[in-house]
Amino acid sequence: MNLPGRLFVFAAGTIFAATISGGAALASPIFSLIGTSGNVGDGNLSVAINQSGGWGFQITNDSATDWIASNVSDFCPSSSTTPPCDANTWFLAGVDTFGPYTDQYGPDFVVVAPGTTVTENFSSGVSGVGSIALSRSGINVGDSQSGNILFVYDLYDGDPNGSGSQIGGDLVASASATVTATASTPEASTAGLLTAGLAVALLYVCRGARPATVNVPAPRSL
Repeated sequence: MNLPGRLFVFAAGTIFAATISGGAALASPIFSLIGTSGNVGDGNLSVAINQSGGWGFQITNDSATDWIASNVSDFCPSSSTTPPCDANTWFLAGVDTFGPYTDQYGPDFVVVAPGTTVTENFSSGVSGVGSIALSRSGINVGDSQSGNILFVYDLYDGDPNGSGSQIGGDLVASASATVTATASTPEASTAGLLTAGLAVALLYVCRGARPATVNVPAPRSL
């Protein structure tokens, strides 16, 4: 739900969004990313070429009365302030994106109660804000793509999973994010087959090749 009087304040790489209703700010939550280091506030992510990786997040709701509920997230160029951000959005920003971004935060319907903090590490298809696939051809080790993860969220006057009513919507917060390409690694099943094959070959070499044995029947007596 879009409400008039929306205010966006930009500070230190993070957008603090507040909806103005009746002259009072409803909330100014803080959104942070968790990248490869596992540290809150570090949006640097290392992902192997031809594979996917994602970010965790931490949301602090400093409102004493309002509830936060997730809407959608996206990985966008720094020049974009609202999703969606597809390959064309990145192209217009002068960047050939690594690949598609998959939102986890929106479908999970993350709820943050007043005065609380919710932290989620990334687990594919389970938790976190979202992931990016390094699927484009021509990506080299060390290549990087930088932008912002945009968190879109709504506000409620009570538990949105209960009797709470929506009082604000389509608010946007952001956190700086950088993806760096690393060397490809084989899939787990492929790696297992390679290991087994090498073990058999090594065993054969250590034992040495043995001549084949041919059983010849004894001649019959006449």
